[in-house]
Amino acid sequence: MEQKENKGPSKKPVKINEDLHYTLKLYVALKGNGLTISDIANEAIKEYINKNKDIQDILKKNKE
Repeated sequence: MEQKENKGPSKKPVKINEDLHYTLKLYVALKGNGLTISDIANEAIKEYINKNKDIQDILKKNKE
């Protein structure tokens, strides 16, 4: 069987569990400043990547 070449990151949306979705939706509603669940998730993921040296190393190797 021929293996497909990885052509880059997937563009599929990430699903979060029901409890997290409810919590974030409630927070967004109570905050009322135009913030979205996607904004919160993107910021959290950026922070996680910045704090995780293993991910940073893989990204650096990929750029070379």
